[in-house]
Amino acid sequence: MVQPSYELTRAAQKAGGPLAASAPGRVPEEGVRPSDRCIYIETAQPAVCSQEQEAHNQFARIFVRTVLQYFGDDGSWKHGTLPLMVADFVGLDPRIAAWLIDPSDATPSFEDLVAKSFGNTVTVTVSSTYGNSSRNTVNQNVCANLRVLSRLTMDLCSQLKASTV
Repeated sequence: MVQPSYELTRAAQKAGGPLAASAPGRVPEEGVRPSDRCIYIETAQPAVCSQEQEAHNQFARIFVRTVLQYFGDDGSWKHGTLPLMVADFVGLDPRIAAWLIDPSDATPSFEDLVAKSFGNTVTVTVSSTYGNSSRNTVNQNVCANLRVLSRLTMDLCSQLKASTV
């Protein structure tokens, strides 16, 4: 199982150092400028893994895949051993934000957070890239869910600022 760890960096904010200096052992891809923002995603194999870790890792993989699908296959992002490049991207896990606002309320899923925040006015459409769903339907659902995620994230950010966490 893959255990993601994330290191966000902006080379332009470093003291004029090259992009590789912001991530030890990394060689920047050809065409990457020092002012580019990069997200490095490393993977490691843990010795023992629980179901909770597996669920978290699956969520992380689906989230990254969804973001990459949203940006399209036009060459604006690349993945693998090279840097993953997404312009002006800031990630916030809504489950962590909700927990920071109210640690006693451990909402287990994105769907539960949406229901709690928006009631029945907003629904999350779960679709599979497998089975009989058409690619167009899946893409529409992904875009709709990204809009819901954006709205939820903005709502949670406002609550975090108001609670001065």
